[in-house]
Amino acid sequence: MPKISSVVSSCYHLFSEHQQLSNETTMTNPVSRRIVHKEYGISLKSVPVWLATAKTPLALLNGRHTRSHSFIIAGTPGMGSRSGAQYYAINSDDKRSRIDIDSLFLKKLNNVRNQNKFPIDVKETVIKLQGQKFTCIEDFYKKYNETRLKANTNIQQEQIADEVKSLTYLIPSEKKEMWIYKNNGKDNAKPNLGERDVRMFENISPDDTDKITGRKFSELGEYLYSGNVIKLSQLSIRYLPNISSISLIETKQSLLLHRLYSDEVLQRNGTLIPTPLHEEKSIPADNIKTMLNNIPTYKMLPPFTETQGNCSSGAATFLRKSGAEEKDILACSPRNYGLHHNIKTWDPLVRN
Repeated sequence: MPKISSVVSSCYHLFSEHQQLSNETTMTNPVSRRIVHKEYGISLKSVPVWLATAKTPLALLNGRHTRSHSFIIAGTPGMGSRSGAQYYAINSDDKRSRIDIDSLFLKKLNNVRNQNKFPIDVKETVIKLQGQKFTCIEDFYKKYNETRLKANTNIQQEQIADEVKSLTYLIPSEKKEMWIYKNNGKDNAKPNLGERDVRMFENISPDDTDKITGRKFSELGEYLYSGNVIKLSQLSIRYLPNISSISLIETKQSLLLHRLYSDEVLQRNGTLIPTPLHEEKSIPADNIKTMLNNIPTYKMLPPFTETQGNCSSGAATFLRKSGAEEKDILACSPRNYGLHHNIKTWDPLVRN
């Protein structure tokens, strides 16, 4: 049996060898993993943000837009359809508006341009609703559907949907609410106004000439990012150096959340057609009236109230909500009427 002293001595020598080996293989000045990225200088490239004004094609005017309109876009101009440019705008929403069957509506229904557009039974149905006011198109659809079916029980729902859609073109622009306006995507054969704007921005020709400098777009270089207006054939853009593309995303999400809440209260879904669960509103009428009074509506030209505006004031309001200062919100065109007007955007999720 080994002596205790020899066992202790062996353990001591083994411990000493382990300690020495540990000292040889351990870094005396360990580097924290948290600062590795700083030492290598890795960083993401920021996305440039632009305030833009574009000409509106006559085919898209429909009497509801000015000849030019403003929006915000994040991305690099002239980089083609896969550049990933993101579109931001607040503009009139054709599918979220109030409808008053008043003398103005009936006058439009029966004017010379529309006299052959609407069949006599459609006109008779609308006349039966004269004097009524609807908080949204879905409410109008429901009442129109009931009235139409009483006169003709054999009519198909698809036909009623087409008739209501046609009637929405008679709604005055001042009845349309101001909400996020989205482009309808690159794969759409019929691009809406927003998608047309994006495609115009992405496909600026290198030979397009800036009217101010007289230089081709491909020759602008640093001037493009100087903060001065770049006036091209169909588009005027101004670089906004103090706006983050991330803040634009956050503002858009916030406004979409407000719209979703309003849609829930008013029982609408942006399709014009009521959902199968569409019922009489359980919210008190006074509460609904308060909400409607605080939702901005479209008005083409100044003067505006605090809850009115056009595309220019919509773009400027979007920028302010994203952290822009007034000195950064400069017009791209003399037609940027309302750029310095701020639209009051009510947050229904915050108690006053």
